[in-house]
Amino acid sequence: MKNFINFLKTDVKLINSYFLLAVISIILISIGYSSYALFSYGKTSNNVIEGKVGKINYTTNFSYTGSCTTYTAKSAGYYNLEVWGAQGGNYNTTYVGGLGGYSKGIVKLEKGTTLYVCVGGQPQTVTTTKTAVPGGFNGGGNGFNRDYSSTYTYGQAGGGATDIRIGQNSLYARVIVAGGGSGSNNRTSGYAGGGTSGISGQSGYAGTQTSAGTGGSFGQGGSASTSGNNYKYGASGGGGGFYGGGAISSYSDSTNYDKYSGGGSGYVYTSSTASSYPSGCLLNSNNYLLKASTTQAINTGHGKAIITYIGKELDFIDKSGANAPVLASNMIPVYYDETNEVWKKANTSNLDKNNPWYSYNSSGEYKGMWANAVTVTSANRTKYLNATSGTIIPMDDINTMWVWIPRFKVNITDFDAISGECSCSDTSYTTKTECISNSRRWQCPNPEAIDITFVKSNETATDAFTFGDKQLSGFWYGKFETSHSALTSSTTKNNLGCTTETCSNANGIIIKPNVTSLKYNSVSNFFYASRSMEQTGNSFGFISSEVDTHMSKNNEWGAVAYLTQSIYGRCTNSTTCIDIGINNNSLYITGIGAAPGTGNNTSKINSYETTLGIGTIGSAISMKKYLEV
Repeated sequence: MKNFINFLKTDVKLINSYFLLAVISIILISIGYSSYALFSYGKTSNNVIEGKVGKINYTTNFSYTGSCTTYTAKSAGYYNLEVWGAQGGNYNTTYVGGLGGYSKGIVKLEKGTTLYVCVGGQPQTVTTTKTAVPGGFNGGGNGFNRDYSSTYTYGQAGGGATDIRIGQNSLYARVIVAGGGSGSNNRTSGYAGGGTSGISGQSGYAGTQTSAGTGGSFGQGGSASTSGNNYKYGASGGGGGFYGGGAISSYSDSTNYDKYSGGGSGYVYTSSTASSYPSGCLLNSNNYLLKASTTQAINTGHGKAIITYIGKELDFIDKSGANAPVLASNMIPVYYDETNEVWKKANTSNLDKNNPWYSYNSSGEYKGMWANAVTVTSANRTKYLNATSGTIIPMDDINTMWVWIPRFKVNITDFDAISGECSCSDTSYTTKTECISNSRRWQCPNPEAIDITFVKSNETATDAFTFGDKQLSGFWYGKFETSHSALTSSTTKNNLGCTTETCSNANGIIIKPNVTSLKYNSVSNFFYASRSMEQTGNSFGFISSEVDTHMSKNNEWGAVAYLTQSIYGRCTNSTTCIDIGINNNSLYITGIGAAPGTGNNTSKINSYETTLGIGTIGSAISMKKYLEV
């Protein structure tokens, strides 16, 4: 471990001297906030994608129509299901509805099986006083607008859940659900839906796996009372969900009920969750989902759904058990095509071997293919978001690059046991002081692999995966040192000029290889620049209510280093690990590192490849949503 610590210390020295603490940004996926999403009306036509082993993937997209739509399984086999719940009603751009959730899973169907796809709706904004506000389609609770003596409560309605039902159009046939968010009002934003529990402003108002929030019910968000329209305060509508989010029925001139509502829960029907269904369930063990998860706070606007036929058999690319990456709005999954030396858009479901996204396997063909994602310039953002898997994304269109660090725990406490004994290159000297003072080299063997285990969000993990009081399924970490579109050639001290979290120069931040690192800035400047990456109108497409952008903390960098020094990273087995090259390039070019064991500072090592232990340190962002499994 001594070598390992020395490596980290050396890298920090490089940051201090070469990059003046070049910002490390982290994307943590958190909860209960608003986000941004693209949506459209109507059902799209099918797209056909040729698979690597001759399978055909039929993908059908469903968007909001105000009613449920039928889908018939064209072939026997496995289908990937994805659903996004609707956002709660917005009062304005400041006070917005709670985000809808996201759920996914794989189900096996017989040919001819009928599915009912019910896409949740986001309620319209209503600002007429003393008026009920209709809830979003598929379970959104009604809001109500009140006023008395020039005090107003514009309680907007809850967003509808999005779900898929097997065989019958019934709440009791829902195999997968993404919860809807609660409505906002003129003083506060709504609360997110989705995950195993929605979010609420007061205890007892979120939908869970086994009960609705106060005032809600199975599949239905609670509604604000239509009585007392001449009172000052009342609730907004609760979000739809497996169980709906709540809404208080009380109203008052003295008690403010702004926070007395909640988002609806998500749900995935599996062998371990089937017991959560109330009496009357119409599903059975043949309908259990595989690779299923439900997530809070993902979607803005109306809900949506996607069904993709995978094939008659399943062959998962990632078999590690690591938590799947969760993309923030406007992040694009990518993989590196080594043959053509280009980055391409990956298949989000990670089931298409022509365009694989990630693998945290400890061996085999896909070992070390950690999940990568990019943001792109606004000019071509819509193009790449809507592009098919396999589309080339030129480096010129990319402005930031990220790698997913899935949640894990460290199984060892004695790091010295894996570090080996250090010694002098001249064995006649036995201490480090003697060795160095006599111009000899003090050398240490490469440390062995750090024993780690991937864990779920409800299981104990290293502290890097705790964000406030939330437990994260993983976070996104910048792949390279921070650069800038205009300031890297300047030697002016603190040229970023960032002293607040709304710094315009942050929009010029670049995180990618073969560009010059940004230097001559203080930690404070980098801190505010990284925080400003989520400001309104930022150049990356990040939504401040969805992501938390910041300089990397020690424990986050430590998590990257631990995963690197494991069998899921640069170690081929428990005792043999590839040495890490450090970026000591004298021109401060990102993504260039010394080949392991050499001092060559011009070798391009891992400049474009998937991150496997970063010898260079880049920016990172922490997203405010987290994955529940």
